[in-house]
Order: sequence, then structure tokens, then C-alpha cells
Amino acid sequence: MNERERVAHVARKLGFGAPWAGEEPKTAREAVERLLSFQAGDELAWPDRKRIFESANGQLDSAGGPVQRFWTAQMLLTPYPLREKLALFWHSWFAVSRAKVVLGPVLLDYLQTLRHKGAGRFEELLADVALGPAMMLYLDLDQSLRGRPNENLARELLELFSLGIGNYSEQDVLEATRTLTGSGVIVSWRTLGKTDAERLAKYAAGEPAAYSYYTAGAHDSRPQTILGQTKDRTPRELVAELAAHPATRRRVCERLWQYFVREEAPRRAIERMEQAYTRTDGEIRSVLGAMTDAPEFWEPASVRSLPSSPADFTIGMLRRLRLDERLSGLAGEPIPDLTRRALAVVHQRMARQGLELLAPEDVSGWRWGRAWFSPAGMAARFALKPLSIFGPRYDRPWCAMLQRSLADASPQRDEDAAAWLLALVDAPQDQALRAAVVEETQRRGLARIVLQTDPFLLWAESCLQLVCACPAAHMV
Repeated sequence: MNERERVAHVARKLGFGAPWAGEEPKTAREAVERLLSFQAGDELAWPDRKRIFESANGQLDSAGGPVQRFWTAQMLLTPYPLREKLALFWHSWFAVSRAKVVLGPVLLDYLQTLRHKGAGRFEELLADVALGPAMMLYLDLDQSLRGRPNENLARELLELFSLGIGNYSEQDVLEATRTLTGSGVIVSWRTLGKTDAERLAKYAAGEPAAYSYYTAGAHDSRPQTILGQTKDRTPRELVAELAAHPATRRRVCERLWQYFVREEAPRRAIERMEQAYTRTDGEIRSVLGAMTDAPEFWEPASVRSLPSSPADFTIGMLRRLRLDERLSGLAGEPIPDLTRRALAVVHQRMARQGLELLAPEDVSGWRWGRAWFSPAGMAARFALKPLSIFGPRYDRPWCAMLQRSLADASPQRDEDAAAWLLALVDAPQDQALRAAVVEETQRRGLARIVLQTDPFLLWAESCLQLVCACPAAHMV
């Protein structure tokens, strides 16, 4: 790969393939550093948290739908795409569904924990999510008391959230269940006011819609033997032990590699990531830095090596088509209906491909890799029609913006217009695809495409369908 191809490789792997905010990085190292540079406090000014649950006509919706749209907006608009892609990884790791956690504010707090702490220390993330109200509600852990322990959370804590199958015993689960006694969750939403307006106002001011707790008096304080160590532990102390365990460290590093790079996890690359995990007390940002430092990250076997998730495919395509610029121009408080509808359509199209945000299949999250290439999922991809998300009549200002970009490129030949479109959407180097786009350009007429909006729309939509039909376009 030349340096520009390496920069594109970084964007594809770490940032939905989104175009760069501002000037494109000159080197791959600069690209990695820019994507890794986001901080917990970095946040879009829009959509404002206070307005997430409010519609343009003043009506309120405190369910999960507004949170799904909020996250879709973050994915489309953020200058920090790695934060959203990493949050999606943790969402599947710590799966919670709006089917059971029905209050939007509780889901939003869960999501914000994933987004703001996903690059920090794994121990802190594990404690805040696994012992947080959304997870406790999802796993039916209203309370776990001495003499009446609830096993659900203990099992998932060991199996899915840390060690993984084969690294603990059933006795460890039983003992961890006792460790978690004294834990519970209280839904305080109804106490915040008589109406959703009153409750949302207090929630926006910082009062929780639900909170988890630990009561020492209800805890089974008899020593517990877990992973060969016998002592009494609080839930937080158990989390700290699990986060520091070698099996957890290895599993986190392997899963991150398989999510971002490729299915095969080379031993030397994983060891490099594990060393970063140990050196930084489990800081995920450093682990990702070690991942990109690994020579294996840059091997040909790692380029376009993974089946793209519906988020990679849909968000990446729309951001490369500069939808983020169009939606930024439609910002406001409350969120305009046109924007709200567009966000709902984008989320719906990802859901049709198999990825409904905040609604994973089960507690184990989604099946990644080639599981995305189901017949129904691929049919939804082929039918994406990205330029029609505002409706079947298209959004003229958005399309005019794209047409001006083509005109500014001053294409002299059909091949020039085809090259412009394929570069715009980061299409793979595929001779058959390029020939098909050139043929479509010849059929529509270069001058008409450059100068007239309707011919441009028809040409662009046809060419984008050709891209969607190319198998290599579904790999990242």
C-alpha cells in the first residue's frame, strides 16, 4: 500500500470509512493519532441532550426510539467516528435491549457510558455497565439478597463480560452470585414528576431515571472462593479481580482485533495488545494503539478483510456522500422533523440489514463477520438507495451539493466522472465495477450529468446500486 491507501485503510478499520474532518492526514500514523485523540468530554453541540426526547411539535417520547435516533445522529455527524464504532463493539459485548429496558433515559445513560468510557480502563467500564441500572433491569436483577441470590448477572459477568467460557467453573458462578448479594436497582422515573415533561426536565437537570445500589447489610459476607481465591468481596472488588485476570485480558484483546482488523488473531499482535493492557491497567485506547502498531495490522491480509457490519456499510456510505454536511445544516432545537425522519430512515435501513441499535438479538449481542451476509441482510443492502433517505423525491439541496462537487472536479471524459464517484464512496479497485460505472456514464451523457440535476440524480443512484452489488464493497 502507498501512504494514501494506508490512510484509507485506517479510516475503513477505525472510523466507518468516513471522510476526514478538515484536511486529510498525510500519513497513516497521523490518521491513527487523529482517530484515537477523542476525549470523554468531546461531544457534539447537537443534538442537545435536553432535546433528545422532544419532537418539533412539542410532544415528548420517553421510550427507546429517540435514543436510537440520537445514536444514529452521533454516528453520522461526529468528528470522532472511532468513539461510536468502539461504543458499538461494547454495546454487543454488554448487550442491553430496549425490548426489556423500556425507559429511554435509562438507555441513554447506558449508551453514554459506552460512548464516554469505552476507551478508558476496562475495569471502570465493566463496573459501570455490569453493575449499572440498565444491565440489572435487562437481567431481571431487581435485587439480590442474602438467602435469595439472583444468578443471572453473576453468570453473564463471568461468561460474557470478562473471562469467557472455559475459564471458570459452575462453583465460581455460585460463589460470584453470593458476592453480588446486596445489589439491586431502583427505577425512580415515576417519582420525578407527574408528567413526562416534568420528569424529563428533572432528568435533564441531572436526576437519574434509575439507579443501582449496594447495601452491605443485605450482602452475604461469608468468604467466597472464586478462581481459587477465598475471601469476602464486594461487587466492585470482584469486578476488579475479573478485569485484571489474564483470561479477560486475552479475550478483550482478541475480540477487539477480530472486530477491527480480521478474524484470524495472530499471536504476536495479540501479545503486543496484551502488553499494552497490562502496562496501562487495562486502558483500551492504549490497546487500540498497540493494535495499529502491530505489523499484522498493515498486512495485505488485513485490508478489506472483514465483512462490513450494517453500520460500517450504511453510515460509511452516507458519510462519504456528505450527508453529515446536509444534516448539520438542518440542526436546531428541537430537532427539525425533516432531520428526525432522515435519522429514523437511516436507523431503519440498518435494522433491515440486521443491526437495530439498542435491540441486540440476545444477551450475547450480535453475530459478527459473515453472519451479516444473510439473504435478507444482503437484499436490504442492495436496496439501500442512499440518496432517497429523505423520501422518494430526493433532497434537492443535498443532491445539488454533490453535483457541484462533481462539476468542480471538471471531468473531461466518462472515465473521469466514474473515477470521481468511485473515489467519493471509497469503492474497491474492481475492474468490472469501474467498467459498469463508465458504461452507465456513457448511457446518461457526461454533459447532462454535470449540468442537470435530474440526470445527475438518476446517474448517481444507478452507479451507487452498482457499487452496492459489488461483493468487495461489503468488506472493510
